[in-house]
Amino acid sequence: MTEINKIEFSVFNSEEIKQHSVLHVTSHDLFDKGVPKIGGLCDLRLGTIDREYKCHTCKQNAFGCPGHFGHIELYEPVYNILYFKHIVKILQSICLNCSSLLVTNKDIITNKSKDQYKYMTDLCKTKKICTMCDQEKSKLIVDNYRFFIEKDEEKKLISSTQVLTIFKKLSSETNILLGFDDKTKPENFIITVFPVPPP
Repeated sequence: MTEINKIEFSVFNSEEIKQHSVLHVTSHDLFDKGVPKIGGLCDLRLGTIDREYKCHTCKQNAFGCPGHFGHIELYEPVYNILYFKHIVKILQSICLNCSSLLVTNKDIITNKSKDQYKYMTDLCKTKKICTMCDQEKSKLIVDNYRFFIEKDEEKKLISSTQVLTIFKKLSSETNILLGFDDKTKPENFIITVFPVPPP
C-alpha cells in the first residue's frame, strides 16, 4: 500500500481547464425542440441525466455516466472573487509598469515567518519607487471590484485585461518570492476560461 506524504492544492489555469473539458460550450440553450442542444449546457457530451439518452463521451446511461466538464471561453477576463484580496495585495507589491517587486534583495532579510506571501506583501507596503525602472509607485484605488490609478488627482481605470498582462509579466523568481510556484501563479486568479460542470 502506498503511503501519502503530502497533498498539494493549486488553481487551474485556462489550459488545464481546456484539457479536462470535453466540450466548448457555445450556447446558453438547454434544449432544441425537446432534444439536448448541441453545444449547449445539456449537450450529451457533458453527460446525461435522462434515461432516454446515452452519454456521447463515455457511452454510459444516466446511472453509469459520472458526468464530464465543458468550458466557456470568456470574451474578457474576470477576477476570481475568491482571490480578489490577493489580487489587490499583489498589485500593491509590484511595479505596474515593469511587473517587478518593489523590494530589492538587500531589503529581504531572513524570513522567520512561515507565511512568505504575507512577509513579502508587508515588506513592499512602504516602498514608493520601483528599483528596476525608477517608476513611482502608483496609488491604487479599489472601487466595486475595479482598479483605478490615481495620478494628479485624476483616476484612470485599469481593466482586467491590463491586470492579467501585468501578472503574466511576473518572473518565476518574483512568483517564488511572493510565495507562489509554477502550479499556482497570480495570473491564475483571473479567469479567461470558465469550467462548465456536467448536468
